[in-house]
Amino acid sequence: MALSFGVSDYVEGGVLAFVIVLNVSIGFVQELRAEKKMDSLRALSSPSAAVLRDGKIDVIPRFVFQHYFNILKRC
Repeated sequence: MALSFGVSDYVEGGVLAFVIVLNVSIGFVQELRAEKKMDSLRALSSPSAAVLRDGKIDVIPRFVFQHYFNILKRC
């Protein structure tokens, strides 16, 4: 790209600059969407349970609910 501008070929340099910016933009958007989807999948796969504690229903992580006896349902 810099070589194209250096030899005064502005059209080729402009096209190369546009393609590079377009490629970076598309890559950024795809990465952002993939990260959002991974966060959604992570939230779905985290096991938890609803337990009755002191008369209230609490949602706790799975590794903790082994010590409780009043399990209402798995979330």
